[in-house]
Amino acid sequence: MARIRYFRKKIPFKLSKEFLQESTKTIAKKKQRWLTFVKLSLSASVTLMIAVFTIVSYIHQTEIAERNRIQDERLANATHDKDLEIANLTRIQDQIIANITRYHDLEIANLTQIKDWEIALANLVIANETKIQDRQIAEENRNEDRAQQQDLHYETVYATYIEDISTVLYKQPYNYSMFKDNEKKMLYIRRKTLLTLRSIDSERRSQLFVFLHENNLLPDQSSPNTTISLVGADLRHIVIKSPVTGQYQFNSLSLLSLNLMNATFIDCRFTGKTNFTGSIVSNATFSGCTFENIVTMYETKLINASFIDCVFKKETQMKDSDLNDAQFIRSSFDKLSLISVNITNGSFIGCTFTDKSEFYLSEMQNISFVGSIFKKDSKLPDHHFDQVSLNYCDFRNVSMENTKFENSSLIYANFSNANFKNVYFIKNTFLTNSDFYNSKYDWTHFTETVLTNSRIDLTDSQLHFSNVILPNGTWLINYDNILNNGDAETQCYSSRQGNTISDWSIINGSPIMYYHKKVSLRPENSITGDCSFKCADADEQMCIMERRVTLDAFVVFLDDNASNYSISAYFGSDSECAENSTDVLITNNQTAFKRQLQNPYIKSNNGTIQWKPAKLEFKLMSEKKGFFTLRVTFHKNSTSCLIDNIEFRLKQASNIKSPGYLTQYITKMSEKQRALIARTHEKFGTCLTAERLKDDFQKLGILPGMTLLVHCSLSKIGWISGGSVTVIQVLLDLLGPDGTLIMPSHTSDNSDPKHWVYPSVPSEWFDVIRQTMPGYQSDITPTFHMGQLAETFRHWPGVLRSQHPKYSAIALGKKAKFITSNHYESCGEQSPLARLYDCTDDGYILLLGVQHKNNTSIHLAEYRYQINDNTEKTFLDGASIINPETNMNQWIEWFDFDYSAYDFNNVGYAFESIEGNAKIGNVGLAECRFIKQHLLVDFAVDWMAKNRRKQ
Repeated sequence: MARIRYFRKKIPFKLSKEFLQESTKTIAKKKQRWLTFVKLSLSASVTLMIAVFTIVSYIHQTEIAERNRIQDERLANATHDKDLEIANLTRIQDQIIANITRYHDLEIANLTQIKDWEIALANLVIANETKIQDRQIAEENRNEDRAQQQDLHYETVYATYIEDISTVLYKQPYNYSMFKDNEKKMLYIRRKTLLTLRSIDSERRSQLFVFLHENNLLPDQSSPNTTISLVGADLRHIVIKSPVTGQYQFNSLSLLSLNLMNATFIDCRFTGKTNFTGSIVSNATFSGCTFENIVTMYETKLINASFIDCVFKKETQMKDSDLNDAQFIRSSFDKLSLISVNITNGSFIGCTFTDKSEFYLSEMQNISFVGSIFKKDSKLPDHHFDQVSLNYCDFRNVSMENTKFENSSLIYANFSNANFKNVYFIKNTFLTNSDFYNSKYDWTHFTETVLTNSRIDLTDSQLHFSNVILPNGTWLINYDNILNNGDAETQCYSSRQGNTISDWSIINGSPIMYYHKKVSLRPENSITGDCSFKCADADEQMCIMERRVTLDAFVVFLDDNASNYSISAYFGSDSECAENSTDVLITNNQTAFKRQLQNPYIKSNNGTIQWKPAKLEFKLMSEKKGFFTLRVTFHKNSTSCLIDNIEFRLKQASNIKSPGYLTQYITKMSEKQRALIARTHEKFGTCLTAERLKDDFQKLGILPGMTLLVHCSLSKIGWISGGSVTVIQVLLDLLGPDGTLIMPSHTSDNSDPKHWVYPSVPSEWFDVIRQTMPGYQSDITPTFHMGQLAETFRHWPGVLRSQHPKYSAIALGKKAKFITSNHYESCGEQSPLARLYDCTDDGYILLLGVQHKNNTSIHLAEYRYQINDNTEKTFLDGASIINPETNMNQWIEWFDFDYSAYDFNNVGYAFESIEGNAKIGNVGLAECRFIKQHLLVDFAVDWMAKNRRKQ
């Protein structure tokens, strides 16, 4: 509402008195009227003010009403929006609840359906298992019935035999009516015995053998007319164990050309001469036996045979025999002779050799003599290794007296901690990369030997070297015996008469040893000595003398690229010697090689001898052995010419470095590869392919879904196109998606160094190695001595590896996680071996070109045997791991079982002898064994309980 403003206006002029008086009245009247007007106005203004107030109040109320209406409208709109939002949220929530309810109902329906399926499948599995169990029970019953029938048959045959032979031996009327003489009787008993042995089992064979012994019928060399011959007899798996009442004593036993595979003789005594010539004694065991007289084994098969705690009191002769993997443990030999024998991978552990032991022309690679003793009376001949291959042999802790190695190869041999007394390594013996760490010596000789890259203390005063290639490749040559009397000093004296010259042959004229009449004033005379060669009648004819130079004592140096030869001589004269008046000619008997030294012009003015040296160096590329002919010629008119200090030498070429490990390894591997290719081509006419391997594996019985543990020697299979990758791919394809392939991936180099032997290290290193050894990591740490196949499989995509830092396993397939999880024990119940044992339906072992001594599953049996029999043997082991909290290396230690595989081959072959336990066949060139693991483990536990001696 508009506001009324009043303004006062001042008029600047002056009024008159009269006017002022008149005006005062007028003003009073006016003032009266103004007051009246004001009163009226005020009266009217109250009404107006009321009206104005009313209007203002109305306007204000209208504004308030409008604002309230707007606010109410806004509230209504907000309420409406809120209601809509609540309605939407309620609808969405209802929809979510409905969906959840629907999903829950579907899930319940699915679970119900799955449960129904599981129940149905379980019922089906139960039905199948029941069916299978019924079949197994029926099969077991049939097998039991069959076994009982077979056993009854064996018993009947055996009883008939005993009755028949007893009748022949002891019922005189019947005996006399049937046989005219004793020879006919023995022939009858022999025929009956051989037929019966082929028709009965091993238990009754053992009883029959004892029956023959008790009736003095076993073949006796001292009584051939009263005993029978067992040539061709089947004596497999017999067990001859002396009773507690006394030892079995076999006199002059002659077991010629018969089958003694897997036979066992325990605590028996063999008196008289014992002969196994021509027999098969593979996998046989002789435990605690004593051989009182000569034992002969010519052309005998003793593969994997074991002689444990045996005593050989007289000579033991083995010739042209096969002793691959044979074991002689804690046995003693009075005199042992091995000639043309193959005993690769065999062992003489803790054995004692007295008198003379002879090893000649034999293959003895990778053999072990650990802890053995070679001792003898000094009056007796030496122990002798001649032309023997002893590569990779183990002579640790051996004690040797009066022992000689010659013409033999001991590459990579281990002589750590050995004791040598009067031991000789001579005549072309190779000791490349051998280890003599911490060995003790008493008069030990190395002559004509190669010690390249070997570890040996060359400073030991008891070591003697002659014509040796030292560990760093340097040659140590004794020149004294190359050319004797090349200096004309043998039998040199002033009164010497005659025209013979020691070590030389006179071919023409009269060459002589000339004693110098005049004392030379020249220093050369101190080099040439007192005598020289001269021609006594050079004025009439030429003089020729010659000799043969052999290098047999230096054959270790005669390398085409590493040997330099030289011929040198001093030419002299005490007056004048024309040029080319004398010469020294050297030729080789097997080549056109020829070198010649000729004298220069020599003149002496004062009567003293003037000397001038001459020398030629050369290589002889085509022939390492043989001999040279050295000819000295004094031509006519050379009377005043002299020759002295004729020398023939060889030396190491200055530009040749000693071969390093890598070069030797490549050479060795290339030789192996060449041999492997040759054997594969000879057998198959081509290389091995995946298709060929698949066919061989299928013939062994490998099927889809199996859980298969593989131990493999890849080189035994042959040359394979694709090598280890091909083998793994074929096995995975055969096993299929439901199968599982397993291999050991041990890292035995991650262990306590105090137990190391290949190589052993100084004890001062032990703590350093423990502190710095990288911790085991399943994805990084390589396998150690597990072979190429296992190392290739370790890198295969998807392979799982167990966490044990020393005895890990790798697996790929359906059960890989089950096999490799929770590996807390090396070979015990918390190991992949035990998990494979749990796979009783489909758990198998494949020995691919290896023997049972490589079969780690038998370690599980060994663990259980020790637990069951309370014969635990433990030792403190250690390894480096990665601490999961600090991610740093950490050395840990634990007590582990002291496992030993010394009798694993015996266990395995005894298991195989039971029909149906193993399937044996070939994959390529390799002999393979396919075995159900849990059957083998159970058998091995029982076998060890019966055969292992408690210690």
